[in-house]
Amino acid sequence: MNENFCNEKSDLPGISFMRRDLSWNDSPEFPLTMAVGSEGSQVEKLQRRLQVRGVYRGSVNGHFDNTTKNAVESFQRSRGLLADGVVGLKTWSGIFGSEF
Repeated sequence: MNENFCNEKSDLPGISFMRRDLSWNDSPEFPLTMAVGSEGSQVEKLQRRLQVRGVYRGSVNGHFDNTTKNAVESFQRSRGLLADGVVGLKTWSGIFGSEF
């Protein structure tokens, strides 16, 4: 994993922050968001977990298609989340819990 940190000074004297610039490739465990059109191993991981959760019956192919979106929406509704079919931090956390 490529660690891209930069120091930033705050407006407060003597305090600086470490900021990490994230991108899809930098964060293999949690992609920033996934939606229709996303592809890759993280989508496969998502599809497998949705199968375990009983909401995905499609093939594990690494393509976030409408079948995957429908499964995500079903999961989101079951958890009281906004059912938009987009996997952000709240949805990912709900699906994977403490695994990521």
